[in-house]
Amino acid sequence: MTETCPVLILFPGAWGNRTTELATWWLRHVINHFKDEYQIVVVTYKGTSLNAYVASALTQLKDIPDGSLALCYSMGAQIARGVATQRPKLFKRVALFSGLERGGVRVIVFLRALTFMLVPMLRTLIGRPLMLDTDEQVRRVFFQPLPRVHPRGIVELNRLTAGRNLLMQNLLDQRLIPEPAWAMLRLFLPGLRQRFPPLPCPVMAIIPRNDFILPGARYPREQIKRVEVGGDHSLILNEHNLAIDQLRRIATWFLTT
Repeated sequence: MTETCPVLILFPGAWGNRTTELATWWLRHVINHFKDEYQIVVVTYKGTSLNAYVASALTQLKDIPDGSLALCYSMGAQIARGVATQRPKLFKRVALFSGLERGGVRVIVFLRALTFMLVPMLRTLIGRPLMLDTDEQVRRVFFQPLPRVHPRGIVELNRLTAGRNLLMQNLLDQRLIPEPAWAMLRLFLPGLRQRFPPLPCPVMAIIPRNDFILPGARYPREQIKRVEVGGDHSLILNEHNLAIDQLRRIATWFLTT
């Protein structure tokens, strides 16, 4: 790779951002797709608040040139917006993959989460980190229900079920790191949600139709190109054609002048 390669900055989401190794695992398919054409910079977050996350990202990006590109997963969209308020010329274009809206997680999502995440939410309300405890919680947040009958038959359905169960267990056992309470409360709690300024550059938003976190996502006041696709909040973790097609779409859009 030469020094003339354009820079692609990756902003991970919640529960997978404390170390480069962890963030790289979450964004591994993105990295594999873009690594031959871009200088990849994976941001990690330090501190216990969204503002601290932004400050740590700015420190890591101090030597990155203006006019770079970015791809943000989930909560990473908010951190990129915070970075852009301090460095408005840093991003030429930003792609959001299941990226949050400027106001964070919608109230309806918070209310739905209470139906199956009451204990984790209560812990967070008294200052404990937010963590998913059970297979059911991981499934409801990240995965859409599988069809009872797959068009390609029972063998394909069993393959998909086994693959998803393995990924769920991997997330629960190794890849979900507790997120500090204040950062999470500022993302989802009504009355405390932190609203970030809009990104000052063109934005493409990949919005999975069955994404638990993103019902009715609109991205007001941003220069948005919305792309609704099948899938759920785990789409970025998959190698199937649907996910790869979206990375190809983003790659083409990055090259648009």
